[in-house]
This record gives sequence, structure tokens and C-alpha cells, in this order.
Amino acid sequence: MSNEYMRMKELVQRSGISRSTIHFYLRESLLHPPIKTGRTMAYYDKSHLDRLKIIQKSKMDMRMPLAFLKRKIGESAKGGRERSEAQVSYETSESSLLNHRERRKQDIIEAAIGVFATKGYYRTHVQDITKAAGIAKGTFYLYFQNKRDIFIEVVDEVIRKMMNEGNEAIKDERDPVKRLIFRGQSFFENYSKYNYILYQLRVAGAADERLPAEKVKRIYHEMTEPLVRDDISQLVELGVSRDLDQDLLAYALIGLVEIMLFRMTVDNKYSFDQIIDFIRDFVMNGIARKNGEGQTPALASHID
Repeated sequence: MSNEYMRMKELVQRSGISRSTIHFYLRESLLHPPIKTGRTMAYYDKSHLDRLKIIQKSKMDMRMPLAFLKRKIGESAKGGRERSEAQVSYETSESSLLNHRERRKQDIIEAAIGVFATKGYYRTHVQDITKAAGIAKGTFYLYFQNKRDIFIEVVDEVIRKMMNEGNEAIKDERDPVKRLIFRGQSFFENYSKYNYILYQLRVAGAADERLPAEKVKRIYHEMTEPLVRDDISQLVELGVSRDLDQDLLAYALIGLVEIMLFRMTVDNKYSFDQIIDFIRDFVMNGIARKNGEGQTPALASHID
């Protein structure tokens, strides 16, 4: 059973019991301890809400002294035997809880990808993400500090997906030309899904100094470095490609994909396959016409 986590403020709101009273119940061991993630960070779950309801009902029904109230609800002065599901997992199997946390964190990131892609960075609020993920705000803050924090994680996840799928597309191909084509097609397909998020990173990074420009630089390095290392360098070694500046060529290819994606948004003139065919032809053949011997005349001779 999954647990929804909340901070003290939300526990107070949902239970209708004051903060000082909840702290009193904790000190007297009427309420089991929360999950501690730091000196000042504590999280509660549904079992705490349920226990508070039992305490309040017992107090109203029985009007009993504290010692009898403890006995009534099965708690000892040294601490209760009852623990929440998450607390038991934390105490008896830390690795199990960590795995649960990682799965939950990944679920939140996946939900946030869709929200950021739809609403954009500045129009997205934490509440939009929690609603899409089906979690309480307290659960969100168990994993992320704020919207900026999860946005950075979203970008990392998007890049990881793009790189993994690109590597999967070429894993069984040894021909460097086909590898470049397959990688480009995979990149185009994935970039078309995530380009709005990457665009937001560039825009937000320029406008918000808390979104470091180094992040943008690192992302483009991660996208271009495999092109240079695994594909372009081999094409040059085999004599298939001219010995151009390989770093600039990699960025030119990325830029070509980006601008072609923009062209697809202008109108419905071109299909996805047409765009792919154009990119493949442009990269492999360029724009210069070839003579009968297959040689390309110098374009410079036609320019005044």
C-alpha cells in the first residue's frame, strides 16, 4: 500500500488539531514518531491521521485521564508498538524504503514532464504537478525543494531518455553512415517530444540566474559528444565525410533537427517522414550540384 506523506502544517490542517497538541501527543507517546529526514524535517502519513482521530474520539467518549487514555489506545509510556507502514519499512528495511522512495520520485518526475511540456515552466505550479501525480503537497516536498528543483530533474530525465533510446537504435549497427542516420532519426523522434522542455530550459536559464547556464552547456555537450566520438570521427577516418571541424558539425546537426522541428509547427505541409528524408539527403549530399564525374564544382566560382 502506498503512503502519502505530509509536513506538520498539512497534518494540522487535515486533522483539525493544533500543532502544540500534536507535539504533546508525540511527547506522551500517544502518537507514534514521524519519519525523520533531517534535524528539522519530519513527515507524517495516513496512520498519523487515523491515530489522531482515535485519540480525539477516545477523549470525547471516555473523558479519561492521560494514563488510562494511553492504555485504552494500546500505547505504553515508552513508545507505542503501532507504527505506520512507512515507519516499519524504515526501521526494519532501510533499503526497501529507499527503493520505494526512488519509485515514487520517478513517478513524480514522469508526471512533471507532461505538465512542463503542456504548461511551460513559468505557468506551472507545484499544485499542477501534485495533481498530475496524484499526491499530496507534503509528499512532493519530501522529494523536491521547489519547482526549480524538480524542473532540473525533469531535464536530466529527458536527456537520459534521449541518449538511451539513441544508443538502443544503433546498438546492432556497425556501418557508421547508417549509425549516424539511425541516431539522427531517433534523436529527431525524441527531440520532437521533448524540445519544448529543452527550449524552456534555455529561456528560463537566460531569465533566471538560479537556473545555471552551465546546465544548458552540459546538456548540449551530452547530446553532441557521442556524435563526435562514435559517428563523425569514423566517417572522417573512412573518407566518407570531409574533415570538417567535428564539434561544429555536431552542433550543426543538432541545430538542423531543431529548426526542422520548428518548421513542422508552422503548418501541415511536411510529414514526419518527409522531414527525415530531407535531413538524411541534406547531410549526406549537401546542396552543391555534382558534375558527370560525381565531382562537386566549387560554389565559390559562382559567387561574386
